[in-house]
Amino acid sequence: MTDQRDPCRSPMQWNSSDNAGFSKASKTWLPVNPNFKSESLNVDSQKKDPFSTLNFYKKLVKVRQDHPDIVLAGSTELCAEEQLLLMLRKNRNEALLVIMNFGSHACKIDKLPSKIQKTVSDPTVLLTSWKTDSLR
Repeated sequence: MTDQRDPCRSPMQWNSSDNAGFSKASKTWLPVNPNFKSESLNVDSQKKDPFSTLNFYKKLVKVRQDHPDIVLAGSTELCAEEQLLLMLRKNRNEALLVIMNFGSHACKIDKLPSKIQKTVSDPTVLLTSWKTDSLR
């Protein structure tokens, strides 16, 4: 065991070239994780995949930018349903329903909880980590 944090750190994995595109040196001070050539674990690869973690976070930032009043000054209601956590952020002009699935499989929501259903009648998907844009 070590008292340093370096063993869990790795240079940014930009692409699949030598040293993950982080450095042109023959060796980096911190070792590059060997998974940098993976199709999904470097920035270059993730830019090309619309469902990558990188692109998900870019979309998440856009939602925050498009709804600043909700994000910064809205009130919050929480509701837990089995493997789901539902969070309703609202202000006088708009409501934003966030549904997070912490389970290992997809699930169907037949009916929103009553305290949320009063506010959200016809939801539109703004962002999803699933490869679909619909509510099922």
